[in-house]
Amino acid sequence: LFKRVKNITRDIPPAATAAAFGDLRAALREPAEQALLVELEQRWPRIEQALAHERFLEAMTELAHLHAPVDRFFVDVLVMADDP
Repeated sequence: LFKRVKNITRDIPPAATAAAFGDLRAALREPAEQALLVELEQRWPRIEQALAHERFLEAMTELAHLHAPVDRFFVDVLVMADDP
């Protein structure tokens, strides 16, 4: 799962912030994309806080909750499309 996400997001700067989610929202058209963004927005503050305090297990636990929406994304969205 993480390898698939890493490959798709390799051109995105690693300093993503919650503010960037708003910019992304306008570009998303597929329900699976939108559902993943909603889930990520809800979990992102806890992930950032855990990372800031070097609580890596807690951060990974939050990320693990993204498993179902990420799986749905890869099933429902053609990720190799020319449309960025």
